Amino acid sequence: MVEPTDSQHEPDEPRAEEARLRSLLAPLASLGPSAELRGRTRRRVLAALGEQASAGGRSPARVPWWRRQVRVPWPLAAAVVLWLAASALLPWIRLDRPSPGSSRPRTPVVAETTPEEERLDQVAISLEGNASFFLDGGS
Repeated sequence: MVEPTDSQHEPDEPRAEEARLRSLLAPLASLGPSAELRGRTRRRVLAALGEQASAGGRSPARVPWWRRQVRVPWPLAAAVVLWLAASALLPWIRLDRPSPGSSRPRTPVVAETTPEEERLDQVAISLEGNASFFLDGGS
């Protein structure tokens, strides 16, 4: 691998390769397109301008964004409308109440506690009492 020298990193110093490349490419800078190519390009540009003028003078790219139209398939639009309606109405629908025609009474479900949970509750209560003892200054 070749180690870079300090002269390779100097941006102000012209390099021999760049000067040689510029001298080789200098004749190409004076070249231009042929008359035939210029004529074809000019006809294509005039045709495109004529199409734009016949379309009312406004190309689709010049229409403001709020006036542009986007085609959306109707099943997708219907699904989005239904999803928005459901998400807007869902907070007001109570799913836990019985239906109006049901005859069975609603009974709350009470979770049974195990002896280990009761013991933990007693420990928590005793810790709260000790915390208040220390917070009150030991009185």
